[in-house]
Order: sequence, then C-alpha cells, then structure tokens
Amino acid sequence: MKNHVWKIGFLTGLILGLSNINKAVIVRSESIDTLAQSPDIAKSAQLTSSQLKQLVSVDRKTLEKEILKVIVPTYIPPGFKVDKLEIIDNDSVKSYKIIYRNSNNLCFYIADRILRRFIPPPPSLPLSQETVKVNSPFINETANLAITKYDRSSTNSSISLEFSKVDFESPCTEKDRAITTSEAVKIVESLQYLNP
Repeated sequence: MKNHVWKIGFLTGLILGLSNINKAVIVRSESIDTLAQSPDIAKSAQLTSSQLKQLVSVDRKTLEKEILKVIVPTYIPPGFKVDKLEIIDNDSVKSYKIIYRNSNNLCFYIADRILRRFIPPPPSLPLSQETVKVNSPFINETANLAITKYDRSSTNSSISLEFSKVDFESPCTEKDRAITTSEAVKIVESLQYLNP
C-alpha cells in the first residue's frame, strides 16, 4: 500500500513539475521572439553590431519620467549608409542621432532625445513651405513632411517630419543636399521601434 501511495505522489509531483516547465518555456519563448526582432530591424536600418549595441544602451532610458524609445528606418535608399551615430547618455540628456549619407553628399538623419530643459531650435528664414502627407503604420496616423525653401541662396531646401516621436531631417548640414521628397516619404513610412 505504501508503495502505491509513493508512486501516486511521485507521478503527481512529476506532472505538476512538467506543467510548470512548459509554462516557463512558453514565457521565455515569447521574450526571445521579441528580442530576436531587433537584429532584423537593425539589419534593415544598415546598423553594424557595434552601432546596435550603442543604440540598445540608450533604448528605453528614462529622464524626468520620459522614456527614450529608439526608432529606426527599415527602408534606406540605394547607395546610402550610416555615416555617423551620435549617442548622448548623461544626467541631463538622453539622445541618439543616426546620420545616413551617400557618395553624392545627399544626407538625412533620424534622431530623438529627452532633455532636462528645453533648447529652442535656431531661427530660420523660410521663403515658402509646402506639406506632404505621409501614412505611416508606425505613427498610426497621417504625418506631415514639411518641405521648406529658404530665402538665402546659400541654404538648401530642407525636408523635416512634423511629428513629436522622432526627428527626421534632410539635409543634415548646410553643406549637404536634401534627398528627394519621394525617398523621404518611403523612409518615414518604414519607421519602426528598434525593440517593439
């Protein structure tokens, strides 16, 4: 009789133990699937493993209750590559900026930041501005690309995203040239979180 009780107790414990292992494996599998998306997204954004590690280091950092979530383009126009990655991670600023450039000095960047204090952008003298609507699955709404033509001949036209989650701008400096509006639309439509 004692032998049968022992067998029933052992088998019950084994079954309960296996059911817990199965649940643990399922939870772990889901988290692995989420983390596995980052390298695929990073590859689409043409990031090296070193650049990916740098971006992951600031992803989801907080400053004054705000969270920085890294957003990258998954469409990069042919001939463009990451020219520079800038990361700031200190007590007053958490930010990243990915600069893409081609051999013809066409340039655009994707950036985001959280600041301890607001720094206003420098003033500019636009001659005219037009807006192009962009449907972005990432944004879940229609966003606007602002195409600005400046009064000064020394300043190129520029394209920027009028949306608060991420900065998109072309050109990167006054010495660079802006990408085409159609390429800008494709890039904005391809934006995704690095870690969804």
